[in-house]
Amino acid sequence: MFNDNNNLKRSVGQMERHAFDNFDSFDPEMYDPEMYDASSATDPNFYDDENDNYTLADGYTQMNKMTKKRRMANSPLAQVDIIITSNTGASATTVELFNYLRSNTIIRNTVYNATTFEPQTLDKTVNFASANSSILSDAQMIYWRSDGSLVYNKTAGSGTSLGTATVVISCPQVPFRVLHEATRNNALYIEKFRLSVGATAQTGQFDNTITYFKNTFLGGTKSNQIAPRSEFKPNQFQSTIIDVPAKITVDAETGLSLLINAQATLTMTTFFRFIRGNETGFNF
Repeated sequence: MFNDNNNLKRSVGQMERHAFDNFDSFDPEMYDPEMYDASSATDPNFYDDENDNYTLADGYTQMNKMTKKRRMANSPLAQVDIIITSNTGASATTVELFNYLRSNTIIRNTVYNATTFEPQTLDKTVNFASANSSILSDAQMIYWRSDGSLVYNKTAGSGTSLGTATVVISCPQVPFRVLHEATRNNALYIEKFRLSVGATAQTGQFDNTITYFKNTFLGGTKSNQIAPRSEFKPNQFQSTIIDVPAKITVDAETGLSLLINAQATLTMTTFFRFIRGNETGFNF
């Protein structure tokens, strides 16, 4: 009986260490075109079955890989256009896509911009740009429009008009807010982006990297970068469009951030497979 109790305690301890010690246990596949293996295109490796102190039942890992592949294969390839339009003056703006659990649409992020954008919450509906004012203000505010587009507003409006120095994220096929909300309980497996700008003068936008990151609900973070300019082919005759392979999964704990140049319009045509249920392939 004594040995059985000791074994039980050890087992419980191992389970606790497995659950809390290492955030990388569920780690999204990071973008690396040099390391990309075509044979695993539909198998983003979410689960580390070699984590210390934990042993999976025989055949479990292979079964889940087969399940994930079947679900990916049965999911049709979809396409939407995420359009990011800057109406600001001379300064660029960092925007965020997805990252549902810690989105800057609901939680302030002090990393992205020198002057911090505030999500539209009750404690930030006053004009904090003026110390003696208590009127409503949209200065430095992140908010959703009723049409489902997301707005980063830099300056205060006047009278009944909202500020016009904005960066707006929209989608013509489906409201962008729908895409954002869909990642709460589901996963988007992104095959590639087709990036295009409105004019040759805006091609400097391709020099800005796209950061793909994971931000767990307990605070663990990891990120990698996608460099659009590196995908520009020497013999490419279209200067305003670039195809960027991605092979990344976006769910409630992952997102993208990128710098949008002033007065630029970037269209991110996104080719993806929609998988119901986060952590693709796990059916508990």
